[in-house]
Amino acid sequence: ALSCYGAVNEEKQLQSAGKAFLAAHPASLLATNVHFLIAESRFKEKQYAEALAHYEEVSQKADNADVKADASYKKAWCLQGLGQKDKAQKAFVEFTDLYRNHENADDALYMAATIASEQARWDDAVKLLPRLIDQFPRHPFTAATFELAMAQGRLKDFASMEKNLKAF
Repeated sequence: ALSCYGAVNEEKQLQSAGKAFLAAHPASLLATNVHFLIAESRFKEKQYAEALAHYEEVSQKADNADVKADASYKKAWCLQGLGQKDKAQKAFVEFTDLYRNHENADDALYMAATIASEQARWDDAVKLLPRLIDQFPRHPFTAATFELAMAQGRLKDFASMEKNLKAF
């Protein structure tokens, strides 16, 4: 029933039925799946604090590696949505470290670097952006080299800045 509610975008019913299921069957083998469905519903509605709690449960207890990875990635986005920049940056880096081959690993590393730049933590940006460029040479973020050059300029490393601007 929960999957059906989700398929037809009946978020309130999904959340209500999911909460009732978890209250009645907290130790069920399906509990992790229910947490994931509720988390996805809450995330869709931008209720990041509620989604985060369910994603944390899934990322800790899921048996399915793909679901566990997706929950870890969305956990980082929830932290970002809640304005918890330091924790979000750390979660994006941890996700990339754990799931290097995941389709969103490059995006997660780019987000970590972006958060560092937004907070004027240029040292972090200068560490993360080359990692992105080296580990994911086919990543779609062509501005990473430019962003690296700008961060190097902020650190007054003008020789590296010039080199990367020429490469850009």
